[in-house]
This record gives sequence, structure tokens and C-alpha cells, in this order.
Amino acid sequence: MENMERKYIVQMEEIKRRVESIEKIVEVSKGQLYLPVVTESVYLQFRKILELIAMSSLVANREAMEKMGRSFKKLGSRWNGHEILRLVEEINPDFYPTPIAENESQDPRVKKKLTNKATGFLTRDHFSELYNRCCGSLLHADNPFGNQTNYEVLWRKRPVWKKRIMELLNSHTIRLVGQDGFHLVHMQGEQDGQVHMYKFERVEI
Repeated sequence: MENMERKYIVQMEEIKRRVESIEKIVEVSKGQLYLPVVTESVYLQFRKILELIAMSSLVANREAMEKMGRSFKKLGSRWNGHEILRLVEEINPDFYPTPIAENESQDPRVKKKLTNKATGFLTRDHFSELYNRCCGSLLHADNPFGNQTNYEVLWRKRPVWKKRIMELLNSHTIRLVGQDGFHLVHMQGEQDGQVHMYKFERVEI
């Protein structure tokens, strides 16, 4: 396996650990902890997960990024979801994961039929909404003379955001700069529960 593929897998494993941590936070709280603190803790993990999704493409394409004269530090200065996506897209127009449904194939030469999901996953618009409106609003204390954060609404939306993220990533494809074909990524491999990445290349027949 190429080094860039290993780095991508490490990023995906980090996302899995953070999703698991969200569940632990919810389990431990059980209504016993102060709702704003628990909510902020959960949405901090969401924010980190979104940054990992964006950064994964940069990690996997670091050589291409360096050739274009970009710097990882530049991404760190963009704290707007739309701007983060735009910056990464400048490096790799096909960076955003494509969520895949895998069904049995009628073709004996093909083990699984890969079909793009139509709904239910974290779209790019959802990415910006979650990053800016939800996570961003929790970074600072409320202005006592301004609008107050509705922690109950954010808490109720937590499972929706988590489901969308996992629907995006559970089985997805990604295209890397400078490589023909695409990579299929399984977040939960049947054989060991680990992240697995498979490279598909065009074959001339």
C-alpha cells in the first residue's frame, strides 16, 4: 500500500475514534451533566471530524499540494466551512467523498455493484451548515444582550448530524490527484473492523 493511502486510513481511523467518543460522552452524561457543557463537547468533536474529512484529501495528496505551492498552515487560517472546502477544492476538485451503496451484482465478473447514494448523507451544504452555524456558534460565550444559543435544539440534532457523517463515510469513494481511477474506502472492514482502502484502476480490454 502506498504511503498516501496509509495516511488517509489513519485519518479515517481518527474519525471513527471521535465518533465513538461522542457516544461515550452521551452515555456518561445521562442527564447528569450540564447540558451546555455536554453539547459543546459533542459539537467540538463534530468540528474536528469535519476538519479531518477536509484534511484527509490534503494528507493523501501532499506531494501534489506542495507542487502547487500550498501550505497546510493556510488551511489552519480558514475557519469558515465554505472557505475550507473551496481551498481544498483548488488542490483537488474531486476531494469530497462520494458515499456509496454496495449491492449484489448480476454480473458474475463483478462482486458488488457500486451506486452513488442519493440522500441521507452529509452534503457539502450540510458541511458548511454544521461547521459554521452549529459548531462555530459554540466557540464563544453568548452575548448577554444578543441571541442565546439554544442548546436543547443542538442536542436534539446531534444524532442527525452523526448519522449523516457516517452515511457519507461508511462506504465511500475518493479520487486522488495524479492518480487514474478511484479508491473505495470501507470504514468497518468485515474481516477486522478496521478501515480498508481499495484501489480501482481503468483496465483496457
